Amino acid sequence: MKINYHFIWTLTFAPLSALLFANDASENLLGDFGGLRTSLAEGGFGIKAKHILDAYDDISGAPKNGALYFGRLQVDATLDLNQYLGISGATIAIGGIHQYGHHFYNRRTFDVLTNPSTIESRQFTRLTNLSLNQVLMDGMLGYKIGKIDGVAEFGLQEYNTAFMNLELNYVPRIILQPSTGTNLPFHPGEKWGAVVKYQTGIDPNNTSYLKIGFFDTNNYDVYEDDPNGLTFDYSGPLAYALELGIRRPGPATSYAKIGAHWNEGSYPDLSSATRSNQVNNNFVVYAGAGKTIAQFSKTQARHLDGSVMWSYAPKNRNLYHQQFIALLRAVGPFANRPMDELGIGVVVSFLSDHYARRNSLNMNEEYIFELSYKTKLSPYFSIQPGFQAIRHPKGDKNRDTVYLATLRTVITF
Repeated sequence: MKINYHFIWTLTFAPLSALLFANDASENLLGDFGGLRTSLAEGGFGIKAKHILDAYDDISGAPKNGALYFGRLQVDATLDLNQYLGISGATIAIGGIHQYGHHFYNRRTFDVLTNPSTIESRQFTRLTNLSLNQVLMDGMLGYKIGKIDGVAEFGLQEYNTAFMNLELNYVPRIILQPSTGTNLPFHPGEKWGAVVKYQTGIDPNNTSYLKIGFFDTNNYDVYEDDPNGLTFDYSGPLAYALELGIRRPGPATSYAKIGAHWNEGSYPDLSSATRSNQVNNNFVVYAGAGKTIAQFSKTQARHLDGSVMWSYAPKNRNLYHQQFIALLRAVGPFANRPMDELGIGVVVSFLSDHYARRNSLNMNEEYIFELSYKTKLSPYFSIQPGFQAIRHPKGDKNRDTVYLATLRTVITF
């Protein structure tokens, strides 16, 4: 396997720096730049940068062997319009990424339907988000408009910080079905959209809320004709999203939410023997709930969280028909490691029999299991080894289970 310099730099310089400066209290590898970072933040300009590297290797079951990797350098900035223009509660957010790696969609290499990682996609350097954000009524009403990550706004996986797999770390795959399903824009392929949120209280962790959104699906492909993220056209069809939720604070912190995506446009009717038949519109609905199950310390800093999520889409126009996700996350599982996180998650994907028959495939359910442990070697460097098992890969009961060893490193600059 040919390994480029990004990979070598990450696996040598980053861990070394973390060990050398393990007692440094700074949350950033490059520190405060002699106070410049702090002064910029106080002046209304915030900037963050981080590098994520994911590496994986199949233990057994995959049709191809070998170690794979994918990396992402991400930079995000915010500008406080209250300080610069006197617009209360308003900010401009802008972000960009550079992605590189070996086999950009590693699920294809391992021949599974899920992504072993949330960051893998195409290799490019592009503008991602660009949005105007404002909160009104003491934070009870807010909106975003611009290039937005729609699926993270409507269907984001909660208690996700201890996982690498797409289904457990970002959103259920049923929500993220480019070309064949509902298609809100997703990171790093943000497109035009608007989100409005109203909550009944000023505390976001103790309130009920209603959120609605409208997005450009860019002809069901958010990457189409936009290789660097600088295309600002509207291509349609339009997608809508709605979410209702409630949150309650600790010591037993909890949440519950229900939501839906709705796409305009036409889709192939997978239940029809005639391939030219189309059906109008598409949708996905979801419901999720989570709660802090146990406290490991009196300060509530160490705790065990659990959540479940169910999603549904019509089988006559989607690859995924239903999904069920359950996870447990322990924050500070050991008293002497209060910032570490241990995660155990399970995903069950029920695949459309209409899709299987149309494409002459042997498909039913795919099962995913992930065990992951994240630890910080320093405030700005974390390392996260893990293990993933995919039973009935691609829903094929005749295939062996695919076992993967995984590793994620994150550097905050």
